[in-house]
Amino acid sequence: MSDIKTAHHITETELNDGTTVYINDHVYLASEHLGEPYYIGRVMEFCTSHKRKGLQVRIAWYNRMKDIINRKTADPNLLVATMHSDIYPVSSIRGKCTVMHKHYVSNTDVYRKQSDHFYYSQLYDRYIQRVYDVVPCETVQNVPMDTLEALKSRYQFIAVEQGKAADLTVARRTCCVCQQWCSSAMSVKCAACQKSFHMSCLNPPLARKPSKGFAWQCAYCTRQEQLAESNPES
Repeated sequence: MSDIKTAHHITETELNDGTTVYINDHVYLASEHLGEPYYIGRVMEFCTSHKRKGLQVRIAWYNRMKDIINRKTADPNLLVATMHSDIYPVSSIRGKCTVMHKHYVSNTDVYRKQSDHFYYSQLYDRYIQRVYDVVPCETVQNVPMDTLEALKSRYQFIAVEQGKAADLTVARRTCCVCQQWCSSAMSVKCAACQKSFHMSCLNPPLARKPSKGFAWQCAYCTRQEQLAESNPES
């Protein structure tokens, strides 16, 4: 059993240089390898241990892009969040920095020029070696209302498969027949009027989505098109 115990009564601590570090602050930590840049992480909690000297801190790690893709990136300010955390002595903290999700950075070029400022938009799972997009819950729209309410009340961010974020953040898609939310996998959008329909709500129901490269048009728009062709303007 681990001897690490959360110090619930401790929410801040002072470093040797007088800097005060609080829970959820982003910090630099000494690297284990000579010549390597400081590690970057977020303070999750302060801890105590009978086997370790001094106050301990649980750090949620960020990785630099070069640690993920094994090559230098053009942007040294770009980080990747992780689900990994470690316990370190508070004495390992070398200073504080600022890490923000890219959504909250209004001007990336100006932000990057500021000292000790970093940003991220993805999360890395080191166990399965996959990268996910991190989406602020406040930007999510295209989900059922009960799901949306639960997300916004419980979480600040969600992690989704790469390429899925765009579908979640567009305007909420509802079926024109039943007025309920419809996922892109179970619905089709009319190429003419841009309205969405559950495939099961159509009459007759649509068995599968049109093949890639083909468009679908609802019955109303199809009839309007046929009428226009049969009654051309003189």
